[in-house]
Amino acid sequence: MGRIIRKLGFRAYLLGMRLDGRIMRLWRRKALEIATGRALPGLYIGSDVRILDTENLVIGRNVSLHCWSFISAHGGLTIGDDVAIGHGCSILTTEHGFGDTAVAIKWQPITRHPVTISDDVWIGANVTILAGVTIGPRSIIAAGAVVTRSFPDGHVIIGGVPAREIRRLPVRAEGESTSFEHGEHHV
Repeated sequence: MGRIIRKLGFRAYLLGMRLDGRIMRLWRRKALEIATGRALPGLYIGSDVRILDTENLVIGRNVSLHCWSFISAHGGLTIGDDVAIGHGCSILTTEHGFGDTAVAIKWQPITRHPVTISDDVWIGANVTILAGVTIGPRSIIAAGAVVTRSFPDGHVIIGGVPAREIRRLPVRAEGESTSFEHGEHHV
């Protein structure tokens, strides 16, 4: 029965996917809560965000998914707390095989590889993150980057095609809190 309810929640999400406005953002969040079977506190989800396979999707607190993004969770996708995903991003958790030269790539097996996005990550507009990538905490991915490998240690700005480290970010001192925890967050 729970699986049927989650599928209905996903269908409800799809119904409200294209419409914008405060009510529709709330509709999408509540529908995704039903589809994933988990509370999604602070989730902002813009219009036209296409999500595939909510069964393998884990979303943390205070995540924003902006308009026109494509989120594939077939291979497993974990998004940490306080993550901002910009407009037009693609996060892919599958890839086509291409090893058999006798078979067109389109018809070769698809492999699944999980993607992990840690806490406190900002993903700029039009970023593509490919299957199997891990982004460490407190990282920034520059707009237009194509992330083909992992940056698990975090505290880094990455960008380019393919993405590479541009600069290291300071590590937050032990016990130091974010401005959000002090109630200074503005939407």
